[in-house]
Amino acid sequence: MFVVWGEKKYPSIETTEWTLSNGAKVILKPTQFKNDEVQFSAISWGGSSLYTDKDYVNAANASIIASIGGIGEFDIQALQKELAGKNCFVSPSVANYMQGLNGNSTTKDLETAFQLLHGYFVAPRKDANMFEVIKQQMKVQLANKDKDPASVFADSVNYIMGNYHPRRKPFSMETMQQLELDRAFDIYKERFSNAGQFTFTFVGNFELENIKTLVEKYIASLPSTNQKEQWKDVGIRYPKGVVSKVIRKGKEPKASVRLAFTGEVSEISDLDEVQVGQLTKALAIKLREVLREDAGGVYGVGVGGGFNREPVNSYGITIQFGCAPENVDKLIALVMEEIKNTKANGVPAVNIEKVVAEQTRSLENDIKENSFWRFRLEQNFFRGTDPTQILQAADKIKLITVDKTKELANKLFNENNVVKLVLLPEQQ
Repeated sequence: MFVVWGEKKYPSIETTEWTLSNGAKVILKPTQFKNDEVQFSAISWGGSSLYTDKDYVNAANASIIASIGGIGEFDIQALQKELAGKNCFVSPSVANYMQGLNGNSTTKDLETAFQLLHGYFVAPRKDANMFEVIKQQMKVQLANKDKDPASVFADSVNYIMGNYHPRRKPFSMETMQQLELDRAFDIYKERFSNAGQFTFTFVGNFELENIKTLVEKYIASLPSTNQKEQWKDVGIRYPKGVVSKVIRKGKEPKASVRLAFTGEVSEISDLDEVQVGQLTKALAIKLREVLREDAGGVYGVGVGGGFNREPVNSYGITIQFGCAPENVDKLIALVMEEIKNTKANGVPAVNIEKVVAEQTRSLENDIKENSFWRFRLEQNFFRGTDPTQILQAADKIKLITVDKTKELANKLFNENNVVKLVLLPEQQ
């Protein structure tokens, strides 16, 4: 009999943690946010990092191969027919350092969702015909992608920001030749062969007693090796120093600019993540004012980024905008001037107030969403941090100050470690 071996309660966040007989952890938070929704996920370490560079294409596409094959005796068409009239969804994934799945369901169709979850672990189906269909679709996408300046630029950015690591090389007809049905399928099965190392998270409209039966039947019964895998560092890093590249593609007279500031840090706290997010939002407000006021103007300004914990503690902050080609140098100079100003004086208090007000409003809505709790509970339990700190989110938003933005700007915007990438039209 497969059972729940251990239970721990977290009353302040109305969350329960079960340890199952096969070693799997199950995190549960019943809610009344929506009267007919359950969101769930499963996650564990490993991912494509455990395979060689030669096997990377198969590992990176393993979950696609499984998703198109169906489950058990049902091919994808038969499975869709079987699910007609039911409202549930489950999708597996294999990422760089982890693998898992995400799903959602109505309360009524929750058992069907559990059956799909169970099936993606123990009965993925290999389908050679669908594999050929997917390859044809990929060929069409690749043929069109090379004609699209935005796609070519995005691929170039990804490759350069990964310091030309082979795993960041743009997907091409050549790399597609490395995709093998049998190998990709075997990798998928390996990644989902040990359910005991997974953390499962369920948030939504359910009762613990009712869901316990489903957890015991469909999760506690999954195979386990009682081993805990870790991801492997395959050597992907941001480039160091000043990198400046121009990519020419397309005929339209417009330019895209990306400036990326990166570096490594010794540790990352939850508050760091909040405040770096606030710095990027406040800086975006200021840059929109500065660049739009300039005669040349821009087609939108975006500032984003934050911290990464794998493979090393690092950060990346990207500033991007579109403009007329003749204005690129002038607008880059204005951005760098504003960064210099932020390092000297911090972000204007009025912009900090705007960010705090907006984030406070957003959080008031977010904490009534199952998706908010599902993701945060998953990450806290998975990474072994205190899940009750989720309750401090509103207080943390208010801790940002002008001086703090100044301190962060000096820490993060290192002008000796910046990547400047520009997309320009082809020369006539």
